[in-house]
Amino acid sequence: MNTTPGNPPADQVVAAPTYMADIRFFFRPEDISHMAAKGIELGTYDGVKKNALAVLAQTSPPNAQMPPDAAGKWSADRAQTFKNWIVNGYPLGTATAGSPRRPAAPPRPGSARTSPPSPRPSSSCSRRRSPA
Repeated sequence: MNTTPGNPPADQVVAAPTYMADIRFFFRPEDISHMAAKGIELGTYDGVKKNALAVLAQTSPPNAQMPPDAAGKWSADRAQTFKNWIVNGYPLGTATAGSPRRPAAPPRPGSARTSPPSPRPSSSCSRRRSPA
């Protein structure tokens, strides 16, 4: 499966997924806008919860109808994680610094890449002036 931003690589089944830690990252911006034009909200917890059974039916392999592009197709593990979320009662969870639980996807070729801020030299951070 190809990876794109918002579509984590190396899907693995998550037994107790939450919307904030896992499920919200299953929907790419193009999926959200495509379905919004059809009146189906996939960009919010309430929207995904309301449409969860239809989402599962449309995205589950091997005969998934959505997303329409091959790069966006869900793996069997991703579909199982989504099913686990439904079976477990659609837990919301909380956003944490480590989300998503899987590593972030690399940027697409040609997309803008921002570099993280450079750390300050240790000498400038570790010296304290004593009061005079």
